[in-house]
Amino acid sequence: MAMHILVASVVVGAHARRLSEYTGYEVGEIRKFETNLREAGLWVGEFVDDREWQVEDKRQMKFVLFLHAEVARGLLQRRQERDVAVYRDHASHDEVRIPIPPHLQNKCGAVWMSILKARHWLFLRRTP
Repeated sequence: MAMHILVASVVVGAHARRLSEYTGYEVGEIRKFETNLREAGLWVGEFVDDREWQVEDKRQMKFVLFLHAEVARGLLQRRQERDVAVYRDHASHDEVRIPIPPHLQNKCGAVWMSILKARHWLFLRRTP
């Protein structure tokens, strides 16, 4: 469920009600993940920070998507240190460091794409 919500949020934005309409999950279920994603800086307002997904290596992309799902579930904590995202396991305190792609470190292109997709989806929903 967490993975589905993450991927769907790139389409409709970081908004529990729209995600509920899009996925069929109850708003209350989505809100359980929302708090963790916002605290981790992965959801900021309507934006989705998917910069770490924008890599050539598909294995790394899947791994980062898995990490984000674990953050959503509350099993990992995420913080950003300059050009690196640091994930920490609550139980073992082990850390994993994932570099943010250099071409996206100071840009929000991927984030802006998420909001543009959300606005496009809203426009389509309003069109008869």
